[in-house]
Amino acid sequence: MANSRLIAWLSLVVSLILWGAFVFLVWSLYDERIMYLEAASVAQESELRGQSVARLRASVQDTEVERAALNSLLDVSILRAVEIIETTGRQAGATEVAIGEATPMPLSGNVPAGLTSVSAVVNLQGSFASIVRAISLYETLTVPSRLEQFEMEKLGNSWRATVRVRVYLTQ
Repeated sequence: MANSRLIAWLSLVVSLILWGAFVFLVWSLYDERIMYLEAASVAQESELRGQSVARLRASVQDTEVERAALNSLLDVSILRAVEIIETTGRQAGATEVAIGEATPMPLSGNVPAGLTSVSAVVNLQGSFASIVRAISLYETLTVPSRLEQFEMEKLGNSWRATVRVRVYLTQ
């Protein structure tokens, strides 16, 4: 009887030790799984950052040619812009083309450094068709510009127009 009691107590202790070992093993596996999931999440986030940086770098390199082309468009002197305006009016068929004034205009808002604008007043004289052609060409000049305003009036057999064009230039 004492022997069976001892075996029962010994069995109880062994079973408690085994259950404790089992709980410890499950607990440590749970902790390792959490650490594994965190490491996988960090690795995935790092990979996504790397891909994002690679895409950004590729797009910057891809747009280098386009940026150079845009810079060359803006790299026009005031004299060259005035020549383009006069030539455009003459090519449209206007008989008289004269720049009345060219005034530097302030730019407002969030403007890149080095960008300026010049407002040029152009006086044109010629047929109605040539004046309208010149005005439409001033809307699409080969330099960055904007047609701000125009006025037309009839003088006998011809027409006269006063056109204000704003040209954007770099300093």
